[in-house]
Amino acid sequence: MYVGIPLLAKWVTLDYQNTSSRGPITVDSLAVEVLATQKPYNLLDRSQHPLPVSHSDTGPTSSWLYVQTDQPHGSDCIWVADSHAAVDYGADEQVLVCSYSTSGASFQLGNSSGDGRVLKSVDSFRVLELVTDSDDRERVALSRHRMTRLLAPETQENPIFFHGTDHTPQGFKIAVEQLAAVGFEMYIYSFGSGFTLENTDPVYIQSIAQQVSLAHQYNIEVGGYDLIDLDRGGLGPDWDCIDTQGRVTGDGCFASGCQAEQWGYCLYRS
Repeated sequence: MYVGIPLLAKWVTLDYQNTSSRGPITVDSLAVEVLATQKPYNLLDRSQHPLPVSHSDTGPTSSWLYVQTDQPHGSDCIWVADSHAAVDYGADEQVLVCSYSTSGASFQLGNSSGDGRVLKSVDSFRVLELVTDSDDRERVALSRHRMTRLLAPETQENPIFFHGTDHTPQGFKIAVEQLAAVGFEMYIYSFGSGFTLENTDPVYIQSIAQQVSLAHQYNIEVGGYDLIDLDRGGLGPDWDCIDTQGRVTGDGCFASGCQAEQWGYCLYRS
Protein backbone atom coordinates (compact mmCIF):
# COMPACT_ATOMS: atom_id res chain seq x y z
CA MET A 1 0.00 0.00 0.00
CA TYR A 2 1.13 3.52 -0.77
CA VAL A 3 0.63 6.39 1.66
CA GLY A 4 -1.74 9.18 0.67
CA ILE A 5 -3.24 7.45 -2.37
CA PRO A 6 -5.59 4.42 -2.76
CA LEU A 7 -2.93 2.43 -4.60
CA LEU A 8 -1.35 -0.93 -3.91
CA ALA A 9 1.20 -3.12 -5.65
CA LYS A 10 1.22 -6.91 -5.75
CA TRP A 11 3.88 -9.29 -6.96
CA VAL A 12 5.04 -12.88 -6.50
CA THR A 13 8.45 -13.90 -5.20
CA LEU A 14 9.67 -17.42 -5.95
CA ASP A 15 12.57 -18.84 -3.92
CA TYR A 16 14.27 -22.14 -4.64
CA GLN A 17 15.15 -23.81 -1.32
CA ASN A 18 16.04 -27.35 -2.37
CA THR A 19 19.71 -28.04 -1.61
CA SER A 20 19.77 -31.43 -3.32
CA SER A 21 21.28 -32.12 -6.72
CA ARG A 22 17.84 -32.18 -8.33
CA GLY A 23 17.67 -30.35 -11.65
CA PRO A 24 16.10 -26.90 -12.03
CA ILE A 25 12.35 -26.29 -12.19
CA THR A 26 10.98 -24.62 -15.31
CA VAL A 27 8.29 -21.99 -14.70
CA ASP A 28 6.31 -21.28 -17.86
CA SER A 29 3.06 -19.94 -16.38
CA LEU A 30 2.42 -17.63 -13.45
CA ALA A 31 -0.67 -15.68 -12.35
CA VAL A 32 0.41 -12.72 -10.25
CA GLU A 33 -3.10 -11.48 -9.45
CA VAL A 34 -6.52 -13.17 -9.40
CA LEU A 35 -9.08 -10.68 -8.08
CA ALA A 36 -12.82 -11.33 -7.82
CA THR A 37 -14.71 -8.06 -8.01
CA GLN A 38 -18.16 -6.56 -7.63
CA LYS A 39 -19.63 -3.41 -9.09
CA PRO A 40 -18.52 -0.71 -9.46
CA TYR A 41 -15.01 -2.19 -9.47
CA ASN A 42 -15.57 -4.58 -12.35
CA LEU A 43 -16.70 -3.72 -15.86
CA LEU A 44 -19.57 -1.26 -15.68
CA ASP A 45 -21.01 -2.17 -19.07
CA ARG A 46 -20.71 -5.81 -20.06
CA SER A 47 -22.68 -5.24 -23.27
CA GLN A 48 -19.76 -3.24 -24.69
CA HIS A 49 -17.07 -5.59 -23.42
CA PRO A 50 -17.85 -9.31 -23.92
CA LEU A 51 -15.61 -11.51 -21.78
CA PRO A 52 -12.78 -12.29 -21.83
CA VAL A 53 -11.38 -8.85 -22.56
CA SER A 54 -8.08 -7.12 -21.88
CA HIS A 55 -8.30 -4.45 -19.19
CA SER A 56 -6.37 -2.08 -21.47
CA ASP A 57 -9.09 -2.41 -24.14
CA THR A 58 -12.02 -1.41 -21.93
CA GLY A 59 -11.51 2.35 -21.80
CA PRO A 60 -10.41 4.69 -19.00
CA THR A 61 -13.73 4.78 -17.10
CA SER A 62 -15.11 1.28 -17.61
CA SER A 63 -14.42 0.43 -13.96
CA TRP A 64 -13.66 2.21 -10.70
CA LEU A 65 -10.55 0.04 -10.55
CA TYR A 66 -7.60 1.01 -12.73
CA VAL A 67 -4.94 -1.66 -13.18
CA GLN A 68 -1.61 -1.76 -14.97
CA THR A 69 1.68 -3.61 -14.61
CA ASP A 70 5.24 -2.34 -14.52
CA GLN A 71 6.07 -4.73 -17.38
CA PRO A 72 4.16 -3.53 -20.45
CA HIS A 73 5.51 -6.30 -22.68
CA GLY A 74 4.92 -9.92 -21.77
CA SER A 75 2.17 -9.36 -19.19
CA ASP A 76 -1.62 -9.36 -19.53
CA CYS A 77 -4.49 -8.18 -17.31
CA ILE A 78 -7.68 -9.88 -18.50
CA TRP A 79 -11.27 -9.71 -17.29
CA VAL A 80 -12.86 -13.18 -17.27
CA ALA A 81 -16.13 -14.63 -16.02
CA ASP A 82 -16.11 -16.09 -12.51
CA SER A 83 -16.21 -19.84 -13.10
CA HIS A 84 -17.44 -20.42 -9.53
CA ALA A 85 -20.48 -18.14 -9.82
CA ALA A 86 -23.86 -19.00 -11.28
CA VAL A 87 -24.25 -17.84 -14.87
CA ASP A 88 -26.97 -15.22 -14.72
CA TYR A 89 -26.51 -12.42 -17.24
CA GLY A 90 -26.57 -9.07 -15.52
CA ALA A 91 -25.71 -10.57 -12.13
CA ASP A 92 -22.58 -12.64 -12.74
CA GLU A 93 -19.40 -11.03 -11.43
CA GLN A 94 -16.02 -10.88 -13.07
CA VAL A 95 -12.49 -11.81 -12.14
CA LEU A 96 -9.39 -9.86 -13.05
CA VAL A 97 -6.42 -12.10 -13.87
CA CYS A 98 -2.95 -10.61 -14.33
CA SER A 99 -0.38 -13.06 -15.61
CA TYR A 100 2.49 -13.48 -17.99
CA SER A 101 1.36 -13.63 -21.58
CA THR A 102 1.79 -16.83 -23.58
CA SER A 103 5.42 -16.09 -24.39
CA GLY A 104 6.16 -13.97 -21.31
CA ALA A 105 7.12 -16.38 -18.52
CA SER A 106 9.90 -18.84 -19.11
CA PHE A 107 12.62 -19.16 -16.52
CA GLN A 108 14.31 -21.84 -14.47
CA LEU A 109 14.54 -22.00 -10.69
CA GLY A 110 17.27 -24.00 -9.03
CA ASN A 111 20.67 -23.81 -7.44
CA SER A 112 22.29 -20.92 -9.27
CA SER A 113 24.41 -21.94 -12.25
CA GLY A 114 26.44 -18.74 -12.12
CA ASP A 115 25.71 -17.75 -15.72
CA GLY A 116 22.24 -16.29 -15.15
CA ARG A 117 20.39 -19.15 -16.84
CA VAL A 118 19.16 -20.72 -13.57
CA LEU A 119 17.83 -18.40 -10.87
CA LYS A 120 17.82 -18.99 -7.12
CA SER A 121 15.10 -16.38 -6.59
CA VAL A 122 12.94 -14.30 -8.88
CA ASP A 123 10.39 -11.51 -8.45
CA SER A 124 7.49 -11.27 -10.87
CA PHE A 125 6.31 -8.06 -12.48
CA ARG A 126 4.26 -5.79 -10.23
CA VAL A 127 0.52 -5.30 -10.59
CA LEU A 128 -0.51 -1.74 -9.71
CA GLU A 129 -4.13 -1.35 -8.60
CA LEU A 130 -5.62 2.12 -8.21
CA VAL A 131 -9.10 2.56 -6.74
CA THR A 132 -11.08 5.58 -7.92
CA ASP A 133 -14.34 6.93 -6.50
CA SER A 134 -16.03 7.90 -9.74
CA ASP A 135 -16.33 7.14 -13.42
CA ASP A 136 -15.96 10.82 -14.27
CA ARG A 137 -13.28 10.97 -16.95
CA GLU A 138 -11.55 14.05 -15.59
CA ARG A 139 -11.47 12.76 -12.01
CA VAL A 140 -10.17 9.36 -13.13
CA ALA A 141 -7.51 11.04 -15.27
CA LEU A 142 -6.37 13.17 -12.32
CA SER A 143 -6.08 10.03 -10.17
CA ARG A 144 -3.96 8.31 -12.80
CA HIS A 145 -1.76 11.39 -13.13
CA ARG A 146 -1.25 11.38 -9.36
CA MET A 147 -0.19 7.72 -9.53
CA THR A 148 2.26 8.42 -12.34
CA ARG A 149 3.82 11.34 -10.49
CA LEU A 150 4.28 9.16 -7.41
CA LEU A 151 5.74 6.10 -9.14
CA ALA A 152 7.72 7.85 -11.86
CA PRO A 153 8.54 11.42 -10.79
CA GLU A 154 10.99 11.68 -13.68
CA THR A 155 7.99 11.99 -16.01
CA GLN A 156 7.56 15.54 -14.71
CA GLU A 157 10.88 16.48 -16.25
CA ASN A 158 11.32 17.27 -19.92
CA PRO A 159 15.02 17.90 -20.56
CA ILE A 160 15.98 19.60 -23.80
CA PHE A 161 18.43 17.21 -25.41
CA PHE A 162 20.65 17.05 -28.46
CA HIS A 163 21.58 13.96 -30.48
CA GLY A 164 25.29 14.19 -31.26
CA THR A 165 26.98 12.10 -33.96
CA ASP A 166 30.53 13.44 -33.63
CA HIS A 167 31.97 12.26 -30.34
CA THR A 168 35.59 12.97 -31.13
CA PRO A 169 37.16 15.08 -28.36
CA GLN A 170 36.99 18.24 -30.48
CA GLY A 171 33.51 17.56 -31.87
CA PHE A 172 32.12 16.76 -28.43
CA LYS A 173 33.63 19.91 -26.88
CA ILE A 174 32.21 22.16 -29.60
CA ALA A 175 28.75 20.60 -29.23
CA VAL A 176 28.72 20.94 -25.43
CA GLU A 177 29.78 24.59 -25.58
CA GLN A 178 27.03 25.34 -28.09
CA LEU A 179 24.43 23.46 -26.03
CA ALA A 180 25.31 25.42 -22.91
CA ALA A 181 25.16 28.70 -24.85
CA VAL A 182 21.60 28.16 -26.11
CA GLY A 183 20.12 26.45 -23.03
CA PHE A 184 20.17 22.73 -23.85
CA GLU A 185 20.37 20.35 -20.89
CA MET A 186 21.51 16.99 -22.25
CA TYR A 187 23.85 15.54 -24.85
CA ILE A 188 23.04 12.08 -26.24
CA TYR A 189 25.49 9.86 -28.09
CA SER A 190 23.25 9.11 -31.05
CA PHE A 191 23.13 6.78 -34.05
CA GLY A 192 26.29 6.92 -36.09
CA SER A 193 28.34 8.45 -33.28
CA GLY A 194 30.39 5.30 -32.77
CA PHE A 195 29.25 5.01 -29.16
CA THR A 196 29.14 1.38 -27.98
CA LEU A 197 27.47 0.80 -24.63
CA GLU A 198 28.96 -2.67 -24.12
CA ASN A 199 32.58 -1.70 -24.81
CA THR A 200 34.63 -2.70 -21.74
CA ASP A 201 38.01 -1.44 -22.98
CA PRO A 202 39.47 0.66 -20.11
CA VAL A 203 40.92 3.17 -22.57
CA TYR A 204 37.53 3.66 -24.23
CA ILE A 205 35.74 3.97 -20.88
CA GLN A 206 38.27 6.58 -19.74
CA SER A 207 37.74 8.63 -22.91
CA ILE A 208 33.97 8.65 -22.36
CA ALA A 209 34.46 9.54 -18.68
CA GLN A 210 36.57 12.55 -19.68
CA GLN A 211 33.86 13.77 -22.05
CA VAL A 212 31.16 13.33 -19.40
CA SER A 213 33.29 15.26 -16.91
CA LEU A 214 33.69 18.08 -19.43
CA ALA A 215 29.93 18.22 -20.04
CA HIS A 216 29.24 18.38 -16.31
CA GLN A 217 31.40 21.50 -16.10
CA TYR A 218 28.77 23.14 -18.33
CA ASN A 219 25.87 21.58 -16.35
CA ILE A 220 25.09 19.32 -19.30
CA GLU A 221 23.98 15.74 -18.63
CA VAL A 222 25.16 12.98 -20.95
CA GLY A 223 23.32 9.88 -22.13
CA GLY A 224 23.69 7.26 -24.80
CA TYR A 225 21.46 5.27 -27.12
CA ASP A 226 22.10 1.67 -28.05
CA LEU A 227 19.68 -0.64 -29.87
CA ILE A 228 21.12 -3.58 -27.88
CA ASP A 229 19.37 -6.40 -29.79
CA LEU A 230 18.06 -4.92 -33.01
CA ASP A 231 20.18 -5.49 -36.10
CA ARG A 232 22.75 -7.48 -34.11
CA GLY A 233 22.30 -10.53 -36.32
CA GLY A 234 25.29 -12.59 -37.34
CA LEU A 235 26.25 -13.45 -33.78
CA GLY A 236 26.07 -17.13 -34.65
CA PRO A 237 23.45 -19.89 -34.60
CA ASP A 238 23.59 -20.17 -30.81
CA TRP A 239 23.03 -16.45 -30.18
CA ASP A 240 20.85 -15.17 -33.03
CA CYS A 241 17.14 -14.57 -32.47
CA ILE A 242 15.03 -17.07 -34.40
CA ASP A 243 11.29 -17.39 -34.93
CA THR A 244 9.18 -20.53 -34.51
CA GLN A 245 10.29 -21.68 -37.97
CA GLY A 246 13.97 -21.34 -37.12
CA ARG A 247 14.47 -18.26 -39.31
CA VAL A 248 16.77 -15.44 -38.17
CA THR A 249 14.76 -12.86 -40.13
CA GLY A 250 11.29 -14.26 -39.45
CA ASP A 251 8.41 -12.85 -37.44
CA GLY A 252 9.62 -10.56 -34.64
CA CYS A 253 13.34 -11.22 -35.18
CA PHE A 254 14.70 -8.72 -37.72
CA ALA A 255 18.16 -10.34 -37.72
CA SER A 256 18.66 -9.51 -34.04
CA GLY A 257 20.51 -10.96 -31.10
CA CYS A 258 18.64 -13.09 -28.55
CA GLN A 259 18.83 -11.85 -24.96
CA ALA A 260 17.80 -15.28 -23.68
CA GLU A 261 21.14 -16.69 -24.82
CA GLN A 262 24.58 -16.35 -23.26
CA TRP A 263 25.29 -13.24 -25.34
CA GLY A 264 22.46 -11.42 -23.56
CA TYR A 265 23.68 -12.40 -20.09
CA CYS A 266 27.22 -11.29 -20.92
CA LEU A 267 25.90 -8.02 -22.32
CA TYR A 268 24.12 -7.05 -19.10
CA ARG A 269 27.04 -8.10 -16.93
CA SER A 270 29.22 -5.71 -18.91
